[in-house]
Amino acid sequence: MTKKLRLSPAQSQILSALEVPIWQLRKTALGDVSTTEPAETGLHPAVSLLTDNGNIATVRDDSSKPELNKPAATAGIQAALNTEVCLASPTWLQLQQQIADCQNCELHQHRIEPVIGRGNKAADWFILGKAPTREDEQADDPFSGRPGLLLANMLLALGLSSEQAYLTNIVKCRPDQDRDPAGLEAKACGGHLNNQIELVQPKIILAMGRLAANYLLGEGQSVRAMRGQNFEFGSGHVPVVVTHHPADMQTAERKAEAWDDLQFARRRYNRQPLSE
Repeated sequence: MTKKLRLSPAQSQILSALEVPIWQLRKTALGDVSTTEPAETGLHPAVSLLTDNGNIATVRDDSSKPELNKPAATAGIQAALNTEVCLASPTWLQLQQQIADCQNCELHQHRIEPVIGRGNKAADWFILGKAPTREDEQADDPFSGRPGLLLANMLLALGLSSEQAYLTNIVKCRPDQDRDPAGLEAKACGGHLNNQIELVQPKIILAMGRLAANYLLGEGQSVRAMRGQNFEFGSGHVPVVVTHHPADMQTAERKAEAWDDLQFARRRYNRQPLSE
């Protein structure tokens, strides 16, 4: 029998506004979603939501619940990052300058400004896309516009704000005509991405879309084949969860799958058992 997730009223409003029909605990390849505790939320008093039909809905949360707290064990890492000290990587200021001056591939010839990243530079959650679009370049935001708002809404439903994650793309310069980055272009920008991961020291990485997942993991598979798998990245064995890119979540089925993936990511982040 299907059991409903225990969500706060504000979270339920978010999911309803997204018009996704499947937001319930059910048997999937990823296992059951834990219902032992309701998801916490760090919602602001008023949150603008973009519904699937293009309307804007506003959700208010008066529960005054605290934001998710980082584990105490990360305090030392955060202190080191706050002082921008990293033995194996440049500082954030140095990295920003390196990316601004980068001519490792032809993408630099037509860029307006590189889109380096956005969010908490000591975040536990690291969210990776493929490349900035024209809209992203103009907004200096790796996930802007409708896809970015959809991602923000889904993170809020999970109990995370965008400020509790660091968001970036494989490549930092917009490919012409917003095409997918070529393999050599992604490889040319790989050093910058590795430095970002080293500086952030995330506890989990969310690879959004086939290109991001395959570049990070070297798997050469489809998103559907990689969903629900226990991938890890680097010598630190950072958990990696693969899901659809928000620009590809154009159907209720894709959104439902992405929600399952986010629940799976939270379970891995919390180090909960992967099955009941």
